[in-house]
Amino acid sequence: MTKYLDKISSLAAAVVTIGAWAKIAHKSYADTALTIGLFSEAIIFILYFFFYKENTSSAQQPSSEVDKKVDKIINTLRSI
Repeated sequence: MTKYLDKISSLAAAVVTIGAWAKIAHKSYADTALTIGLFSEAIIFILYFFFYKENTSSAQQPSSEVDKKVDKIINTLRSI
């Protein structure tokens, strides 16, 4: 479900961006685009509240050698 919410959220954000540009450019459809985009975003955030699942594992496992090296560097920096 959250995969679809991510995609819809991106689309709604694009509508808000276009609406903001249209408002700056004094286009006739600016208010409509901003209203649709912002209400869409609000609905999506409400859905995220109900469907978002936190990662309950204590730590994520590095998926590659690069991730392992980055984790090692971060841990070294934290110990300084």
